[in-house]
Amino acid sequence: PKMAKVVETSVEILAGGPSVIYGLFGAGVITSLVSNIARIFNIQTAGGLSYLSTSLVLAMMILPTITMISVTAIKSVNNTIDLLYSSYTTK
Repeated sequence: PKMAKVVETSVEILAGGPSVIYGLFGAGVITSLVSNIARIFNIQTAGGLSYLSTSLVLAMMILPTITMISVTAIKSVNNTIDLLYSSYTTK
């Protein structure tokens, strides 16, 4: 439970981050990473600027949001199931 709270807090922080920060991280880190990987496989890129680097940055941006929506949905379903069980067991 304690580790889950830490992970949940971290995901909330990432979900609340502005897209400019993700863009700067992508321009600084992801593009150089893609460029280095392309160099290993002898593939020409425009300094790492490619659909791959764009897709990685967009995945990083949307993953925390999807995670938070999923956690909220799972928690609400769990509460609904508990309410249904408690209403049927009292009869």
